[in-house]
Amino acid sequence: MGLVIQNGVLRRYESEPGVKIIVIPNSVYRIRDCAFKGCRYLERIDIPETVTEIGSDAFAKCTGLRSVRIRDMELNASQLQALRRFYEKGDSLTDWLRILTQGSNLSAERINQAAFTDMKVCLMLGKLGAAFPDDTIFSRFVKERAYWAVLALIAQDDAESLHNLLRIRSILTEEKLNACIEDAIRRGAYESQLVLLKHKAIYFDFDDPMKRLRL
Repeated sequence: MGLVIQNGVLRRYESEPGVKIIVIPNSVYRIRDCAFKGCRYLERIDIPETVTEIGSDAFAKCTGLRSVRIRDMELNASQLQALRRFYEKGDSLTDWLRILTQGSNLSAERINQAAFTDMKVCLMLGKLGAAFPDDTIFSRFVKERAYWAVLALIAQDDAESLHNLLRIRSILTEEKLNACIEDAIRRGAYESQLVLLKHKAIYFDFDDPMKRLRL
């Protein structure tokens, strides 16, 4: 019983009586689908930086989790509960941990790939970026990912999703917002320009957003 690992892949966890804390070894780079599904007695899992892939439903129904350490972030019980709230269906905790394992490799291009095409991820980024104190590592990580999510939406000129994401105050710094506006102008993403300029007018006292449009 315990962790079943083969060639760097954590295939599954076989429950052990009385075990509440799991430390995944550095030899693991991938956690397979449903590896910990239903392990409701686990209270803490440490995921090393070597893990770059997490399968679907890997942590589904792990209702007893009170702490997850991933990369340089320590997520407590209330934060884990927040992570679970944002999908009506599916295992949002696993989805979030999958995002967090990407670290600095999560770019606009990666968001555009299949795993990140669901714009609910963008909404999760926005809501969670506003929910956690600005001085936490987790909040800074979320806001950095939100920047890449905005760039991905601009590339698609998805103004509706962009509007929903930018409803969250302070999701972007003024510097990053200006960079996004320039990207929208360069791409000719006119609807995205309007959304971004409206956001700047509301949150950064920008007087006349229409002057910035290059139609």
